[in-house]
Amino acid sequence: MPNLGAKVGEAVTAVSGDKVQAMAAAEIIFSGCGKTVRLKESYFDLVTAISGSGPAYFFYLMELLVREGVRGGLAESDARLLAVQTAAGAGKLAQLSRESPEALRKTESPAQMAVSFETVTDGSASTNTLAESMFEQEFVSVPITV
Repeated sequence: MPNLGAKVGEAVTAVSGDKVQAMAAAEIIFSGCGKTVRLKESYFDLVTAISGSGPAYFFYLMELLVREGVRGGLAESDARLLAVQTAAGAGKLAQLSRESPEALRKTESPAQMAVSFETVTDGSASTNTLAESMFEQEFVSVPITV
């Protein structure tokens, strides 16, 4: 399973073992391309599902954001910039925050959008419904004065 984050020094690698020196060496090696976590080997299927397959889910969400931006009239390059930078910012916020991703989602999103999002993500929503829900809201730009 490729560890795509390693390409940019942001991988997460699970290590397992009984030998103290071997574990320390593995952590040193893999920390060169990101973070490491010590887990029992019995968790490695979950690790694969979360961090191995996880990037595809994030890329797909960005793909949907770009597609809907273009569908709404944005240039693809602008829609891509908005989607990718939003993902990067959300990831950084989640990384630095003590709050859970759920708490961040609920406090960082307007209440109406959060309710709409939860309505279509109850486990029965298709990805088209998810994308439509994300973009059915009317957004009002609020200027920020500095």
